[in-house]
Amino acid sequence: MTELDRILARKFFKRDNKTGDTAGKEMTELTWIEAINPDALICHFVFDPCGYSMNGIIDGDRYSTIHVTLRMVIVMLALNAWVLSTMITMISLL
Repeated sequence: MTELDRILARKFFKRDNKTGDTAGKEMTELTWIEAINPDALICHFVFDPCGYSMNGIIDGDRYSTIHVTLRMVIVMLALNAWVLSTMITMISLL
């Protein structure tokens, strides 16, 4: 997915001096990504100065991954999921 709205893209910039995983947890909550699979065990990370990565496991046999890479020219969001409804939900949230 490209051409993410610039205002929405601001949510994927690192804030304060927090570490990648601490900032990742906040970003997961700020962007409502946690609402996609509320029961998932999530490992999230924010890159400096921007970018986001999330891997989630649901019930040990399903997973979802989200990677956001922000650049001046292009904004790219990659979403891979084992569950089709997860992809549909994520796209509708954006």
